[in-house]
Amino acid sequence: MSEKNITSVKNLYREMILAIKGDSKKYKWLLSKCLDQSNLCKIEREQSNIKPIALNTFKKYADIHIEGGFERVNELRCTLKKRYFESVRTSKNINKKQADDDKVKLDEAVRARAILIRAYNDLNSICLDAISNSPKYQYDYEQHAKLYRSYFCLEDANNNEKTTL
Repeated sequence: MSEKNITSVKNLYREMILAIKGDSKKYKWLLSKCLDQSNLCKIEREQSNIKPIALNTFKKYADIHIEGGFERVNELRCTLKKRYFESVRTSKNINKKQADDDKVKLDEAVRARAILIRAYNDLNSICLDAISNSPKYQYDYEQHAKLYRSYFCLEDANNNEKTTL
């Protein structure tokens, strides 16, 4: 019997137990490999001294060196597999919730921009009436209009183009 394989099987079993007791995020590398038996045997992790071995070899060493044998390892694998699917489902829900929150914030920003533009246009029409009565402020108004368009990313309509508002 290879000492390397025995160590690998024992260390993988120990890591599986720690993954069940511990944080799922810390053991994501293990959870994703618990989908089937063959992926579990292919795990290679140097810091845990786990090397990939064939499934039948893994079963043989697990039956000899682990209490409960391969059946116990398989039970742990199934438990971790369920935890993996729960974490994937949870992360999808979190991503969907974040996307929904971002959409609401974007809608609020678009509405606020539209309100500002509307209010400014109303104020602008009042200023135009005042300028028509006193044309000496025409240059100041033109400079202000350029600045306004740059702030709100507005463009003048040229040759039947639509104005962006």
